Amino acid sequence: MFTVQQVEKHLAHNALVAHIDAVPKGHIRIETGFLYPDGASIDVFLEQEDGLPVIQKPRLTDFGGTWSWLQNLEIKPNKSATQKLYFNRIMELYHCALRGAAIELEVDTLDDLPSGIARLGQACLRTADLIYSKRLRVQNSFNQDVEDVIADIVTEYESGSDIPLRTGSVVKVDFRTRGKKLETAIQTLSSGNGQYAHQRAVEINARWDDLRELSDWTNIGNQCVTVFDDSVDVYDSQDLDRLERKSVVLPASNVETLSSILKAA
Repeated sequence: MFTVQQVEKHLAHNALVAHIDAVPKGHIRIETGFLYPDGASIDVFLEQEDGLPVIQKPRLTDFGGTWSWLQNLEIKPNKSATQKLYFNRIMELYHCALRGAAIELEVDTLDDLPSGIARLGQACLRTADLIYSKRLRVQNSFNQDVEDVIADIVTEYESGSDIPLRTGSVVKVDFRTRGKKLETAIQTLSSGNGQYAHQRAVEINARWDDLRELSDWTNIGNQCVTVFDDSVDVYDSQDLDRLERKSVVLPASNVETLSSILKAA
């Protein structure tokens, strides 16, 4: 067991610690040298039960501060499959765990505090970096953006799904959602270059052809949807017309219609 004064004394010369104080509930707040992307300091807390003068089972935690910071920016951490994989890797790398919305780790002795603060601070910082997955609009991030939208609409979906054909081969779709009655296959179309956008449109068109002609998947009422990135204007109208004959074609900004389609399935 160790007291608040012992913690202050032990961390007095730690370069990663800016300030230490006690908060009303009896926990010890440690302002670290780590910063969120907006410049705010990352605070971690040494948790102890109310009314106890000493810390019996020390735990370093952010008390959900990092998740709250992201949600204030309308980002839901750990929501999509890709985000879960990213987040789980962070937890494994820094030997942290998630309890509710709090990122935390256990410490046993005073000597564990410096490394624990460093690990937890880095885990919070890396988690906060999820903000950049929303801001970067490049080709390989468009699917992530679409997945974020899908994850907000339905709970049962998979990315990179294979739909079997009668020939024994499969058609790979970017996303596949399951409603109460029907499934929806979603292909995404995004490129900053007209030539590559055309090539991708031809590829999607061929996959819709295979799905319609070589499987019974569409015969039972399942839906095909093509979502294109309308933040750029590089698409050939003929390509979009061809896709529209075989699928519902939606601009990515039309979230309301996509939501209606998926919820009605």
